Amino acid sequence: MTELLSPLSRRIIAVGLLFLVVITAINLLILPLGQWTAETLSDLGSAREREAVVRHAAHAEAPPLGRPLPEGLAFAAANRDAALNMMSGHISELARTHNIVIDNLGAAAGPGQQSRMIIDFAASGVEIDIVKLMAALEQGSPKIRLESWTIIAPDTAGVPTKLRARAVAIWGQKR
Repeated sequence: MTELLSPLSRRIIAVGLLFLVVITAINLLILPLGQWTAETLSDLGSAREREAVVRHAAHAEAPPLGRPLPEGLAFAAANRDAALNMMSGHISELARTHNIVIDNLGAAAGPGQQSRMIIDFAASGVEIDIVKLMAALEQGSPKIRLESWTIIAPDTAGVPTKLRARAVAIWGQKR
């Protein structure tokens, strides 16, 4: 069939087929390779940005423990032990004002957070007074949150209701 075509027509068809092969190669090989390269360079740029942030953080000075915080948000003390004593005193004072007896009160070991203070305590008294104590602890100032608590109310009259709780607060340096 190609014998019927003139040499010029054969060259035009050959150039056309070559053009189709080149376009197909571009679509199948070069464009996907270009997209992959662009994505890889983008990922490389993101990785370099993260590395710069980590390097900056590694060389930055650590923030001081007990950094200054707004009034009423934290127990302001010179050190963590003084802040724990203030928190214990605050819980004891609120318990006295609500006619609650503190059976056990002590600092608990925290998970490595220096500014986070944890106090476990047990108390007993009238159930409504225990609920009022819990509300006063969470609504008062400095801020104390009850991370966990259990109320054991006996069925027998005259037996006090028991509270076991974990109170959490933060401390900041005195200004």
